[in-house]
Amino acid sequence: MHHDLAKLSYRQKEIVRLLADNWSVEAIARRLSLSNRTIRGHQQLTISLLELEDETALIELAKSVYL
Repeated sequence: MHHDLAKLSYRQKEIVRLLADNWSVEAIARRLSLSNRTIRGHQQLTISLLELEDETALIELAKSVYL
């Protein structure tokens, strides 16, 4: 399945890039001055938008695209 990253917002892409670099939700939240809950919300919305199964699939996709 092709995952269209173009439909993600700038912030969602930024979070996906950091996840690809093995950043934790907590570290991403601190870096972006957002709450952990906000980061998790972006993560879940991204999983839904890209029609992925779970966080693991998102991280695998992120690594294949950004690393």
